[in-house]
Amino acid sequence: MASGVENFYRSVLIEFLQLNESLQPIHYDDVAPHASTANSGTETPFSHSSQPKRRLFKFNVLSHIPADEYDYLYIKGALNMPSVSLRNEILRAYITWIHSLLPLLDLPKFLQDLLLKNDCAFDHPALYQALMFAGSAFLDIKDVRPGGYNTLLKLRQALFQRTKV
Repeated sequence: MASGVENFYRSVLIEFLQLNESLQPIHYDDVAPHASTANSGTETPFSHSSQPKRRLFKFNVLSHIPADEYDYLYIKGALNMPSVSLRNEILRAYITWIHSLLPLLDLPKFLQDLLLKNDCAFDHPALYQALMFAGSAFLDIKDVRPGGYNTLLKLRQALFQRTKV
């Protein structure tokens, strides 16, 4: 029985990796903060200028909240998203180590919504941030450095802050 479950999650993970290799819908900095925010949104959370630019949730995903709350989320970094390569490693860790033991999500639908659509327009930012935080516990430092973080602790602190807000 357990081998059947393991095989199912292994096949979902393989499909995810194959699907992700074929997709290229990456959009950087096409989200500006709300007009009342004084920050230009051009800074990056990375220490090196060669690192990828900041990725944010699109404003239309959160259009139901008041502008001042959106500005608060923006300032606190809750709308920041990890780089695509780091996101993929976190998702791989989440599927391998967490979802196989505690399947709270409809994983095929979740991955379809996340990968086939632009993940910056994902409908549930809080769920996305919680999943990123949970999966980050099982990363290796070699997976974290290309995402712009020097240590696992810095990554976990950033993801925790995004999830908490």
